[in-house]
Amino acid sequence: MVADLVRRIVSDPEAAARLALWRLEQDPVAAHVPPGSRPALVAGAAAAGAALARRMRAGERRPTEELLREAGVRIVEDAGDDAVACFIHHAVYTAPPPTVTLYRRSVIALERVLAAEGLRARLGDVEVRELILTHELFHHLIEQNGAPAGVRPRVDLMRIGRWRRQATVHAAEEIAAAAFVTAWHELAWPAELLDLLTLVAYEAPLPVIFATLVENAGLL
Repeated sequence: MVADLVRRIVSDPEAAARLALWRLEQDPVAAHVPPGSRPALVAGAAAAGAALARRMRAGERRPTEELLREAGVRIVEDAGDDAVACFIHHAVYTAPPPTVTLYRRSVIALERVLAAEGLRARLGDVEVRELILTHELFHHLIEQNGAPAGVRPRVDLMRIGRWRRQATVHAAEEIAAAAFVTAWHELAWPAELLDLLTLVAYEAPLPVIFATLVENAGLL
């Protein structure tokens, strides 16, 4: 069943946008983003991530790990995992000093689901580790060079006259990072799919959990 649902996502031209909207809805400040404004926010973040990837990949193509190390980013591997809200992180970028912490348990769990469901070939020949490091490369680039418009949008939490209390919609940066990965590796499927499959790896029964997540994303 998981493989069937993945095939639906891969063949759906609107899958990336729907998954991105689902991701936005998990953001703690999403309720302050008017429903009518959410598609534009998602589209702007994704466009910014994809545009940055295309600019970066215009030159010589090299492994992402090599690019990170040359940029002075330390890569650390951790045997555990890191869970935040409904997401289980494959890796986390922190700075300073610029560091990517890879969570081996999450990476292995994702690889296991891909293999068990016969999805590895369908998702291309790029290694899972490379995809994850590419995601973290995006975070490093915007940390060092600044975020393009749309990557870190702010919304009003409270407004009294001219005074405003605002917060950043952090989900937009994750949406942009996923679009960056998709464009960087020229994937035929949305990189957000990796997050859903990782959640599948940590829940049981897998098909029921996955179906629920996909249904909530509007893909069924």
